[in-house]
Amino acid sequence: TLAVAGGAVWTYLVPHPTTVPELAGERLGVAQQLAEEAGLELVVERESFSSDVRAGTIISQSMEPGAEAERGDRIAVVVSRGPELRPVT
Repeated sequence: TLAVAGGAVWTYLVPHPTTVPELAGERLGVAQQLAEEAGLELVVERESFSSDVRAGTIISQSMEPGAEAERGDRIAVVVSRGPELRPVT
């Protein structure tokens, strides 16, 4: 039972740091995989039009790439909707 208690303490009370990956410029599916591999939960904060960033690609992220975070932390991203198309009159 001591081993079980020690395992629970290790899992739930001891911090497990990870390094924040660079997600900006990656397609959403790739970014989700990179975040998962780092132990982070990727959350799409919003979508935004961009004439510079292809649709479905991450424009920005809430945590600085290379920073230390705790496994299980959420990382919010802004995903490009591509350029805003307007009718020409």
